[in-house]
Amino acid sequence: MKAKKEKKIFEKIKDVIMKNIPWINPKDITPEALLRRDLAIDSIDMLNIATDLEEEYGVFVDDELFEKDRTVGDLAEFIAKQK
Repeated sequence: MKAKKEKKIFEKIKDVIMKNIPWINPKDITPEALLRRDLAIDSIDMLNIATDLEEEYGVFVDDELFEKDRTVGDLAEFIAKQK
């Protein structure tokens, strides 16, 4: 993660993931972790996470962001650019 802003957003994303999927080991949620493959987040969980992040940051999290297997860091970078 490059910027402090992205790191702060990453930490919030980690909290949101843990809130929605409490059985995921927090140590597995890294900026490099792939949302689908590494964390096994399904489309319903993705929708819930996106909704929480939209409410938190007041940005629109496009569904296209989740079409490919993105990393948690990709998501943080996307939100940082929207803010």
